[in-house]
Amino acid sequence: MSVEAREQTLAAEWSEWQGAVVKGIYPLRRVLHGSDRSAIFLTEAGPQGASAAIKIVRADQVPSGPQLQRWRAAAALSHPHLVRLFDVGLCELEGHSFIYLVMEHAEQTLAQLLPSRALSAEEARELVRPILEVLSLLHGRNLVHGQLNPAALLVV
Repeated sequence: MSVEAREQTLAAEWSEWQGAVVKGIYPLRRVLHGSDRSAIFLTEAGPQGASAAIKIVRADQVPSGPQLQRWRAAAALSHPHLVRLFDVGLCELEGHSFIYLVMEHAEQTLAQLLPSRALSAEEARELVRPILEVLSLLHGRNLVHGQLNPAALLVV
């Protein structure tokens, strides 16, 4: 099975949670990405109901305390090239425990762009400097990104 087909299968498995509401605040609108242990959904955040993304992770798949601590530390960071994190916590959906992270949402990731076209040399150069700046900030605070891949890079 191709990586693309596997991701579609996993996203379909997570679609059963569409319509659920995390903590009575964040509706799970549409699955954006799914894996064995987590999924990212389109949601709404803030008083205006602005578009956001929410990652939910099965609490039995990750040590919840340390993960929440890392997310809280990352939420305290501010950088123009770092996705803003709005909220983190524990939740329960239909008797299942999850940890969640609500973050800024962008319409397109590098993973979505690359199948349709390659980056030009100039675009690739423009991409590298902000990534290195963010990694330097994280590493300076004893944090690591952990999932640096095209799906984690937002296109603006």
